[in-house]
Amino acid sequence: MKKLSLFHSAKLYPILDLDFCKNKNISLFELIQLWNQFPDCISFFQLRAKSISQSEYKNLYLELKKDFPSAEIIVNDFWEIALEVNAFGIHIGKEDYETLSKPNRTRLKKANDLIKGTSSHSLLDLENLELDLWDYSGFGPIFETTSKKTNNPTLGIRNLTQAIREAKLPLVPIGGIDRENFSSLYGFGKITPASISMMANEKSLVKIVDF
Repeated sequence: MKKLSLFHSAKLYPILDLDFCKNKNISLFELIQLWNQFPDCISFFQLRAKSISQSEYKNLYLELKKDFPSAEIIVNDFWEIALEVNAFGIHIGKEDYETLSKPNRTRLKKANDLIKGTSSHSLLDLENLELDLWDYSGFGPIFETTSKKTNNPTLGIRNLTQAIREAKLPLVPIGGIDRENFSSLYGFGKITPASISMMANEKSLVKIVDF
C-alpha cells in the first residue's frame, strides 16, 4: 500500500492540535506551511480536535484539504469521517477503540486502504495489540507532558527501549518530547516520534530536523 510506504518513510509525526493552537495563538495554516518546508522528514500529520463536534471536525478537515490538497492527514478519533473522505489514516486511542461495538470494529478492520493507528500505555498494551488491525501504535507518555491530559504513568526511556525491542508493530513515541530530550529517543531502533508542542515551534523543529 502506497500510504503505508509513505508512513514508514516519515521521520517525524506532527500533531495539529486545534485546542493547543488556539491557546497559543498559532495559525493552523501557517503551521502546516512550516511543516511543508521539511518534506524529507514530515510526510503527514494528525488532526486532533477534542473540543468540536463530528460535523465541525469534518468541515475543518475539508477546509484544510482545500487549502492544502496534497496534505496527508490522519484523522483523530472520528474514524467514520476518515472512511468517508478517504483520509490518509485514522488514529483511535486504545480506550476509544474498546468502546466501539462489534460491528463497528469489524467495519474498521475491513478498511484496508488507510493507515490505522492506536495507542499503548504499557508493554502489556503492546503485547495485546491486534496485529492484523493496526499499522502502528503510539507509545507513551515517554516523559511528563502538559500538552495532553493523561492519567497514564510516565514510561521513560527504559520502557521505550524494551518496547522497541519487543514490539511487532512500528512505534510512535509520544508525550513530553521536546528539543532537549529528543536525541535520547534514538539508538535503540526505528521510531517515528510524535509531538504537539515541539513541532509547533519553529526553532525546536529546525533543531530536531537537523538531528
